[in-house]
Amino acid sequence: MEILLFYYDVNKTRDMKKIKVSELPESKDFVGLFTIGVDGKNRSVKVSLERIHDEINRTAKEALDLMKAAKEVKQGEKGEKGEDGRLKIVMHNADENTFVLTPNALHVWPEVAQLHLTFAAAEDGYVGEYGFQFTCPEDKATNLMLPMGLEWPDKKEVFPEAGKTYRAFILNNFIIML
Repeated sequence: MEILLFYYDVNKTRDMKKIKVSELPESKDFVGLFTIGVDGKNRSVKVSLERIHDEINRTAKEALDLMKAAKEVKQGEKGEKGEDGRLKIVMHNADENTFVLTPNALHVWPEVAQLHLTFAAAEDGYVGEYGFQFTCPEDKATNLMLPMGLEWPDKKEVFPEAGKTYRAFILNNFIIML
């Protein structure tokens, strides 16, 4: 591969000399080195290799710090009952349309026209995590009734629509339903 280098002599006359890349002197660091490229606006730009090198080193240091911190984290023990923290799946029939949700379970209903749910209390000293799923009939939305006082993201309550399936999770009275 060959590259053309242009340079000016003291008399400002333009001389051209062909030099093979293999004959160029090797740089020992990234200070003052640039390459060329095209930015997001399709403009030709120069890019500092020193800046890229510094950013790679900073990111690598952060990754090493995170790995070191992760090694220092101790694995918790199983709870008193030996439970591992996963949610249990509880399947329901369409005629079970009034129900008290138990914590730490995902309650699943098939297509239901109406669903009236309340929440069983969590054990003292524990946070209750509740989950449920249901499907609306094709021709109308499910009439979903939930306890008052739930907090919705951005205070925007979700209202079921015909033919859609919904999943909801509640933690500390904060509900996310998609």
